[in-house]
Amino acid sequence: MATITFTYNGSMLSNTVNERLEAIRIFPNPTKSEIRILNTKRVVIETLKIYNILGSLVKHIAVKSKEPDLKIDLTPLQKGVYLTKLETTGGLIKTQKLIIR
Repeated sequence: MATITFTYNGSMLSNTVNERLEAIRIFPNPTKSEIRILNTKRVVIETLKIYNILGSLVKHIAVKSKEPDLKIDLTPLQKGVYLTKLETTGGLIKTQKLIIR
């Protein structure tokens, strides 16, 4: 009987994923009324969800764009600490703390 050996190089995959996620920046943080999403690798962003510190969804934006620079108005949100969850078409998820002053 023959033996087949498979070798999986997980570090190569994770480096590609990390590069794509790191290419997406959400700023300024803290902010007063607006955030920008800088998308240098032009990853297709499907949605941006914003949760309050208790975990309740307070804003859901269907972005569906790979534009390199997006502006999102946050004036309806109160001052506080939030979590942003950005989802791409490829299933990548970037979560980040956001402070609104």
